Amino acid sequence: MSNSGPQDWIYDIIPAKQVEEIESKAKSLQQNLDNGVNVVLSATNDSAIKLCRAYYDSTQGNMQAWLHIMGFLDALIGTIEEHLQEEGIDPYAK
Repeated sequence: MSNSGPQDWIYDIIPAKQVEEIESKAKSLQQNLDNGVNVVLSATNDSAIKLCRAYYDSTQGNMQAWLHIMGFLDALIGTIEEHLQEEGIDPYAK
């Protein structure tokens, strides 16, 4: 190992550029873990019951119920996408 300092020992094992990439990814991961979206669902009891029934019916092969559930999920995902875009995050980037 080199005597370049107590903080620099890592560069003897991993190239500096790779360390920078790891640190950048770690910061991004930490930011994603520290921040998030709160989704509040507000519905009447009647609407909640209909949603539950539609979900159950969709699991039993009812296509109309499945379309109802997909509409609900589409709205939910749209809300989440909007939040992520406001945070400067592309949820579909790999």
